[in-house]
Amino acid sequence: MATIEEFIVETSNTFAGIIDFDTYEIRWMNRATSETFPLAKTGDACYRIFFDRSSPCTDCPLLSVRQNRQTVSQQVFFEKTRRWIEMNYQYAEIDGQPCGVCTGTDITGLKSSLIMTENVLDSLHAIAYIIDRNTYELRFANRALKNHLPGLVPGKKCHQVLWDRTAPCDVCPMTELKANHSHNIEMYNPKFRRLLSLDGVLLKTAQNEDLAVFTGHDVTHRLEYESKLKKLAYFDSMLDVGNAAGFHRNVELALREGKNAHLCLASIKNFNNVNMLYGRERGDFILKSFASGFLKHVPDGRAYRVGGCKFAFVTDSPEKGMTVLDNVWKDVCVSLPSEVKNFHIPVDSVSIEFPRFANTPEMLLIHAEYKLKTNTKSEYGKRMVFDDHDRQMMERRFLLTSVIRKALDDETFRIFYQPIYSFRNQSYTKAEALLRLYDENLGWITPDEFIPIAEEQGLIHDLGLYVLEHVCRKLVDRKKKGLPPVGIHINVSTVQFSKNGFFASFMEIIDRYGIDPSQIVMEVTESIMIQSFDFIMAIMKRFIDRGVCFSLDDFGTGYSSLNYIAALPISSIKLDKSFIDRSEKSDVYALLIKNVVEIARGLKIELIVEGVETTGQVKTLTKIGCEAMQGYYFSKPLPETELDNFFYQDISRPAACETSAVS
Repeated sequence: MATIEEFIVETSNTFAGIIDFDTYEIRWMNRATSETFPLAKTGDACYRIFFDRSSPCTDCPLLSVRQNRQTVSQQVFFEKTRRWIEMNYQYAEIDGQPCGVCTGTDITGLKSSLIMTENVLDSLHAIAYIIDRNTYELRFANRALKNHLPGLVPGKKCHQVLWDRTAPCDVCPMTELKANHSHNIEMYNPKFRRLLSLDGVLLKTAQNEDLAVFTGHDVTHRLEYESKLKKLAYFDSMLDVGNAAGFHRNVELALREGKNAHLCLASIKNFNNVNMLYGRERGDFILKSFASGFLKHVPDGRAYRVGGCKFAFVTDSPEKGMTVLDNVWKDVCVSLPSEVKNFHIPVDSVSIEFPRFANTPEMLLIHAEYKLKTNTKSEYGKRMVFDDHDRQMMERRFLLTSVIRKALDDETFRIFYQPIYSFRNQSYTKAEALLRLYDENLGWITPDEFIPIAEEQGLIHDLGLYVLEHVCRKLVDRKKKGLPPVGIHINVSTVQFSKNGFFASFMEIIDRYGIDPSQIVMEVTESIMIQSFDFIMAIMKRFIDRGVCFSLDDFGTGYSSLNYIAALPISSIKLDKSFIDRSEKSDVYALLIKNVVEIARGLKIELIVEGVETTGQVKTLTKIGCEAMQGYYFSKPLPETELDNFFYQDISRPAACETSAVS
């Protein structure tokens, strides 16, 4: 048996030899050893033949083997052969003489791969290190890591030298590593005071060592940058309060958590007048004063600017919301510049409970804005609460939106015409086209209700073109019947007039039907002047060049009507019904109407009085020179099928119309 064992050892590729403990002489070596070290002979000192030393190595493992009689393993680099050998040293007694049995395996290839890995890691600008997964021992640290932590020496526990902990980290990235897969984790390192992004992979050595290789990048600057971006995204940079996006994010979170609370929406009134009278700088100062007040009095400072001069915050009850508003108002009053203190800057507010009345941030704001807009009380500074009645009205608005869309798709909107009587011509030569909506379930829906909804939903442009299309059809039908031409007044909203492509869309319909453009009169209100004057004038000129006429509607309801009469290229004015109603009770209004008549005559602009209902009104208006009238006294709005008949019948001219207009 001994001969077989000796044969195996002798012919094996594994290095093997026997060393005398006392003299360090080679007592025996196998063929693999002899071939690797051809000058070696039995009797030579191992330290001389293997390591070119003149005396025994100070850290020779044979000393420990002899003393403890335990096997010692270590990796040894043999300079002579430039080879790495994994050596095992064992105690043995041969022929009664203690000696060391040495065996070894060439691991140069594997060791070179590890060295190459370490060299690559050492060349990185990122930190890199290798950890023994079983012992948590730091096996290697690259140059970048040592620059961060001078004096770092491999061999100690990673959690001690890298993370300042006495025990392994609670969230240790090594536990997530899997074969053939990398793993990324972001961890704050208290030793560096930086946020690190760590990528780790497994590394198995030839000795079946379970190692983890980590590379790390400092992502603290990215985090700081993301924080700045987040602030830009969710905060108003001028006022340092949350913005609309921040409001949506935080309220969405509160809704997700099932919290019951109240949103308070506060709207500063007269603010545009502040900017006009005192300048934008004073206006910005007032806004900042309000923002500071909300930050001070709203719990956790969770206040948001959700519009130009609108702020929102969340509170437990309407009463607490009102208290916050009162406190903010007191602070603002103290901070106001002396020249602004006497200027009235009221704040309207709405409190709405969620999720009772709305379960999304968008619906909360829509409901609150609705309550603000529909506040019929003329005085400012009101504190309102959204209630069940408001919810019913909102539900009706949503229902009406679908009804409007369906009516547009199905072309079930109806066009009525209210004739306009001309005293100069002693006949009906014009009519105003009025849009009406009927629903089988809701009945007749007034324009005052569906027009604002159409504007909000972006449907007003389509409605306007719908009216024009049907008016053109009516005019074509009259022409085919050989009836005399009439002028048709069409209401055009500010939203529609300001829309890109409006001119092209409008004229395309007129041209398609071959209508004389002078038969179309566009009724506009003073509100079109919210746009640039030059912009409005340019559009009006394009229409006028094609023959379309303009009429200024609702004259007398605004503040600068006389200026607009002089500035706008209009052919007629429509005096609002409210003027007529007041003239019967006030000589001042009667005098105003007379003066307007004189101004219109002087400017060669036709004056049409709306809302005429009584014989007395007709006589009074004709006496002061009004040449055209419209109202229930002459005719109610007529369905399309009745208009031609009305124009045809002589009896349609009322008796009071016999009174001649002042020429």
